[in-house]
Amino acid sequence: MVSKLVQPVHQGYVWLHIQLSSTERPWKSPAEQGGQDSQTSELAITRQTYDDIAIDYAHAYSTTILDDTLNRFATRLNRGERVLDVGCGVGQYSATLQQHSLRVVGIDNSIGMLRHARLNTTTPLCAGDMQALPYHTGTFGGLWASAAFLHIPRRYALNTLQEFRRTLRSNGLLYISVKQGEGERWIAFSQDRARFFTFYQPDEMDRLLQSANFVIVERWNSVDYRGRSENWLNRLAIATTEKDAAFHEQSRL
Repeated sequence: MVSKLVQPVHQGYVWLHIQLSSTERPWKSPAEQGGQDSQTSELAITRQTYDDIAIDYAHAYSTTILDDTLNRFATRLNRGERVLDVGCGVGQYSATLQQHSLRVVGIDNSIGMLRHARLNTTTPLCAGDMQALPYHTGTFGGLWASAAFLHIPRRYALNTLQEFRRTLRSNGLLYISVKQGEGERWIAFSQDRARFFTFYQPDEMDRLLQSANFVIVERWNSVDYRGRSENWLNRLAIATTEKDAAFHEQSRL
């Protein structure tokens, strides 16, 4: 059974309008100031930021840009395949994937973003956490995770990828993109709003995917499509067994 939106979206929500321009200036979370524990602050504050900026984010990102990437992903899947759009945001990729004759479900932990996703797509939507996806093992033939996994702290990265693997059927397809770089840190969005990012180098990303029982079938780097001085790592990977993942990695070496 496909999950619908499981938390109420209130029409009377008061939106905070913020200019869409991240700046890498120092920003202290409540945990760093002696407040919340780090996990709560990293995940909850990032979610709250997306709730607060949802209306502006929707205006800026309501159309899809990654047409070539979407085609690479969709052409490897059968018509009618079930696909989970993890971190679906305002639903622009869910809508486009649906146009590729795929049965798409969008999931995001920001109610504000999901409210706008409902305006962009007719696909089922679910409020939930990518670290504990509310679906049975092997439910989906494809999993799309564009610019979403990068908000997970590094210490939870492998467990999250294993959760992606669990929800995919055998030989299911994963698309994942992350920012290239070192470390993990808060990036301020405004004076009192920030998002948490984890950065990866190609070898680390590849090792994580293998450890989660994925075999990479395509890997490429891309520049930021909005002209920011950022590079992105893109991976298409097949869900497999631990034995097969190790065999393919040895073959690549």
